[in-house]
Amino acid sequence: MKHYIFPVLLFLLSYAVSVNGDTINYVDASMLRHNPNNKYFIEVLTKALKASEPEFGRFELRPIDVLISQERQLKELDKGTIDVFWTMNTAIREQSALPIRIPLIKGAYGLRVLVINKLDQSTFSALNSREELGEKIAVLGKDWPNTKILLNNQLPVNTEAPEHSLYNVIANEQGFYFPRAITEAWSELNSLKNRQLTIDTSHLLQYPTAIYFFVAKDNEKLAARIEAGLNEMNETGQLDALFYESPLHQMSFEDIDLSNVKIYQLNNPLMEDASEIAIIRQAQNEVLNHIKGLNRR
Repeated sequence: MKHYIFPVLLFLLSYAVSVNGDTINYVDASMLRHNPNNKYFIEVLTKALKASEPEFGRFELRPIDVLISQERQLKELDKGTIDVFWTMNTAIREQSALPIRIPLIKGAYGLRVLVINKLDQSTFSALNSREELGEKIAVLGKDWPNTKILLNNQLPVNTEAPEHSLYNVIANEQGFYFPRAITEAWSELNSLKNRQLTIDTSHLLQYPTAIYFFVAKDNEKLAARIEAGLNEMNETGQLDALFYESPLHQMSFEDIDLSNVKIYQLNNPLMEDASEIAIIRQAQNEVLNHIKGLNRR
């Protein structure tokens, strides 16, 4: 039924945008995907738009609760049926959408723990190298940049399952892992309440990647507005405060013990700018040091 409802939603929303220029539409499938972490990005977006209100005027954020892929969101962005979304930056995505180049989550989406089947816990704990990890298979979405990153680093990936059912693969099969950002894994499992799932914290994948807000190529006004708001948040320290004070992030940071973790450095072939990579790696190291400080308490 959702496949029939979605085109109608998009038509109605595109009409709403045409008569109300202050309405900003975005996809939020937090409940459908059991991904409570979207709340953080929505809060960042809301505060950035609020900070730019004196210069750009009032706004209304309107969520669409529907399951669509990242690539589909890019297409709907181009059509104007949604106005903004947040995703991992790649050179290909920059060809079809306009990124606001201010990292939203300090590179944390490039710091990945492994969600596994509870029956595999001892097997994964016994792995001692990236080569041994390569004997296991990651499950990821077909159009996700993470898929290309892992494959480029000789880590096998299975993309056969729909992205909204990847946790089901882990719960029902052994020998697989689902790499999730350190800010995602704990809160998602808490939302799912599936006792067959657990987090292996013996291994952590680290690669440079940035999550940016994207808007349509021709929507320079919205891009300028979001950038202005984010810059003000950076200058006042509000963006960092939101990141570290997020209850979901705090839960993750307190639950991971880095003292015995093997960290595997991976290359990201989708990120080519050396200065951008340096900024992200510095932010990631700051996050890891923050967690280590919590571990010592």
